[in-house]
Amino acid sequence: MRRLRPLFLAPILLLLIMFAAPVNGVSQYVGYLASQHNAGANSVNTSGDVAGLAVVAPFTGQLVQVSVYLDNIKPTAIVIATFPAGTTPTTTLDGACLSLCGHVNAGQSFMVQDTEGLSGLTSFAFQTITLASPVSVVNSQWIGLLFVVPSNANGWVATCNTSCNSPPISTVAALTLPAGSSTVGSSYSSIGSPPGPVIGGIFQTVGSQPSFLTQCYGNCGSPAVTLANTNTTHLTNWNTSITQFYAAQSNVNGFVVNVTVPVARSYSNGNGLTLGLYSVDPSCSTTPFTPQCPGFLQSSQLFTNPSKGNMVMLTRFSISNGQWIGVSVSGSFAGLDLNDTNTNVNLLQVAGRTPNQITSPTNLGNRLTGLYAWVQGNTVSGGPPGGPAGCGTVQCYLANFVNALGGGILGGLAAFGILFGFFGLTMLYVTRQHDSQGHIVGFALPMEFLVIIAVVLMIFLSAAGVLPPYIPLIIIGIVAWMFTSAIWGRHKQTTV
Repeated sequence: MRRLRPLFLAPILLLLIMFAAPVNGVSQYVGYLASQHNAGANSVNTSGDVAGLAVVAPFTGQLVQVSVYLDNIKPTAIVIATFPAGTTPTTTLDGACLSLCGHVNAGQSFMVQDTEGLSGLTSFAFQTITLASPVSVVNSQWIGLLFVVPSNANGWVATCNTSCNSPPISTVAALTLPAGSSTVGSSYSSIGSPPGPVIGGIFQTVGSQPSFLTQCYGNCGSPAVTLANTNTTHLTNWNTSITQFYAAQSNVNGFVVNVTVPVARSYSNGNGLTLGLYSVDPSCSTTPFTPQCPGFLQSSQLFTNPSKGNMVMLTRFSISNGQWIGVSVSGSFAGLDLNDTNTNVNLLQVAGRTPNQITSPTNLGNRLTGLYAWVQGNTVSGGPPGGPAGCGTVQCYLANFVNALGGGILGGLAAFGILFGFFGLTMLYVTRQHDSQGHIVGFALPMEFLVIIAVVLMIFLSAAGVLPPYIPLIIIGIVAWMFTSAIWGRHKQTTV
């Protein structure tokens, strides 16, 4: 019975390890560094294409930042694309970088996951872009860090040229998609690509909290959001079918993530409201919400018998720096009370309940009505990426160790075998027993304990993201089978 105790404790130990898995996030940079830029090297010329670098995700998590060393021309947008998880695109080494780097071969299909407009970039500088919408990735998945290059581009990104010795082509490779390859959810086949663009990405585990630039547009109060215990909409005659809205111009590239209006009291009489989000084409250069630059309805939502508090319409509408948007509210009938803020903002009104298009609104002057939208934007900062460019955590070192062994499941299993061999042999060595002649006659360590070491190690590697999450389930099943077999064997011995 004494020898069964380790097996009895193993399932409990497994559960403790699983629930105690680390939740603190880590970051890791993958790609070429600013120091690898060769002064005077020819920069990549991919006129009109969607070009950049494909990198391998070091663990399961999110891509949150992209760094790039720009040359003369500034890209207009950033595009993030993914290769199917569990597969690897074909690549070729390039003589242009002394066969130290390479590119993704033509005909490899990447799916666009995110497209964001860019502004505020600086020529001839290394800078980091914090994505407004981080992209989820899995361990060892190839991710394209791409840029929409203007049609007049003649050298837009610096290259490493003769300094591309690290990372290897198994981790990074230049990638180019055809012009226009920026529609989210669409797949595009790669084309020929010049090698060595100095680009990289910051990946974070799911326990990390990426930082965003958030802006409030409409009437948010000051500071945003500040509400008052008054309302100026009680006497508004919504029965005549009208819509009121605030117009605002975005100063960030990103996404409108919600439209919100604070309701001052609860309703049960059938009264309600409709929220709307309008946008003006970013190419319009004249007055917004006019026949020349109309506002088009992008999203709307009806709230009937709302309760006191914020009514929120969730959205995911992409906007660019300088683009005009409108946030609107339309009441069902008179008596709708909406909270005021502490600031006066110019309010506009149009006939109809949340019309599909706004071209000729009436100016109502400054009003206090609380109605606003939150925009989550990307940011551009100079210098190195915000996360650590190397390792500083056990999880990061493990990911690099597995990648050095080939990556993927095979790399993870190889890492397990090496670590298990090290720990197991060490335990056997320190617990060896000798006879009077000095010969090894056994070990003080029960052999079942080696099983526990193997189980703990595989759970640890899975929690670190270098082995698939289904591995713990397989381990639990095996240990449970061993435990029940041992108990059943013991039961048979006692009944004989």
